[in-house]
Amino acid sequence: MPTLRRGESEYIYGVHDRGGAHVLEGKGWVVQTEELGRDPNDWGSASYAELADQGLGIIVRLNHGYGPNGTIPVVEFYEDFAVRCGNWVEKSDGCHIWIIGNEPNLGCERPQWQPIRATMYANCYRLCRREIRRRPGHETDQVIVAAVGPWNVETGHWMQYFVSVLHELNPNTEYGMQLEGIALHTYAIGCEPAGVTANSYMDPPHEHWRYGFRTYMEFMEVIPHWARHLPVYITETNQNGPWENRNTGWVQAAYAEIDRWNRAGGEQPIRCLTLYRWEEYDHWHIKGKSGVFDDLELAQAHGYQWAARRPDPDPIVPELLPNDETATDAATLAEKTRWWLEELMRQVEQGHDARARAIGYSLVDLMYRLEQAVKTREIESMSGGL
Repeated sequence: MPTLRRGESEYIYGVHDRGGAHVLEGKGWVVQTEELGRDPNDWGSASYAELADQGLGIIVRLNHGYGPNGTIPVVEFYEDFAVRCGNWVEKSDGCHIWIIGNEPNLGCERPQWQPIRATMYANCYRLCRREIRRRPGHETDQVIVAAVGPWNVETGHWMQYFVSVLHELNPNTEYGMQLEGIALHTYAIGCEPAGVTANSYMDPPHEHWRYGFRTYMEFMEVIPHWARHLPVYITETNQNGPWENRNTGWVQAAYAEIDRWNRAGGEQPIRCLTLYRWEEYDHWHIKGKSGVFDDLELAQAHGYQWAARRPDPDPIVPELLPNDETATDAATLAEKTRWWLEELMRQVEQGHDARARAIGYSLVDLMYRLEQAVKTREIESMSGGL
C-alpha cells in the first residue's frame, strides 16, 4: 500500500453525496458533485476539510451544469469553464481528486442538446486539467476522466466512446501523460445478490455485451497498457432502480465482487465502489433506508481494502490504433484497412481480447475515412470526364 495523501482512503467503501459520509465511519470514499457554471471571474468554492480530517477519501465531480445546461459547456466556452474549474480548486481545501463532467455520451448531459463527441470531451478535459494543475498547491492533483454511461448508444457505442476518449488522451510528445485516473459507472439489474456475479448479456444487436454489475469488467479489460497503472474509481453503482428498504445482501455481494477483482493477480485495482446515492434528489436515494445501512455495515465488517500494484517499470509506449493512420488517398487507406483487419484477426487468435476490441472500435473510423476517400475519388473522376 503506497503512502496515502490526506483525502484518500485505503478502504473501497463509498457513498455519493457528502450528507451520507457518516455511514462510512471514517473508512471509505465520498463522491460529491458540484455545479460550477463557466464564469471565469467566479471564485466561489467549497471546503472538504471536514471529510478529509475524518480519514475519508474525497472525489469531487466538477459539472458545468445539469440537464440542457450540459455537464460541460458548448465548445466556445471550454476555456472559460476550465478557468472556472481552476478557481474552484484553488479556493477549496481537503480534496485533490477531481472528475471533469459526467457521462458525456448521454443525451441528457448535452449542452443545449448538442452532442459531446469523444474528441470534444477530451479537448475540454485537457484544458481543465491544465488549469487545475497550474494552481498553487494542486500541481500533483489527480484529474480524472468522466465515467461513460453504460448501455447507451446516443453518441455511438458506449464502449467505443470510452476507448476513444482514452485514445485521445494517449501520452504523446506534446502533452506527455494527460490523465491521473479513470472513473467508471456500473449497475446491477435488480436487488438480488446473485445478480452481482451473474454474466448476463444484452439483447441483439448488443448480445455480446454484459448487462449488469459485471459491466465494470468490460471497461477494465479495454483500458490500454499505458493506463494500466492509473487509479480506477467506480463512482456510481446501484440496482438500476429504487433501493428497497431491506437488507437483501446485495451491498455485501457488490463489495465482495470488487474485493475479488482486486485480489486477482496482475489486475488493475479498483479503489472504491460508491453507492449512488444518499440525498433524496432522485429515486435512487438511500437516505432513511435502514435496511441498506444494515447491508453496508455487514460489508464493512470485512474491512476490504484495495491492493496497490505497481505498474510495469518499462517505459510507457503509446499503442497505435487504426485511427492513427494519416493517409488520405483511397488506395493507401484501403491497404491500411486490410492490414488492420488482419491485425485484428491476429489479436483474436492470440486471445488478446482487450486489444482486439480496441482495434475494432477504432477500425470503424478508418473504414469511414476510406468510404469518404472513395466517394471523393469518384466525384473527381466524374468531374474530369466532363
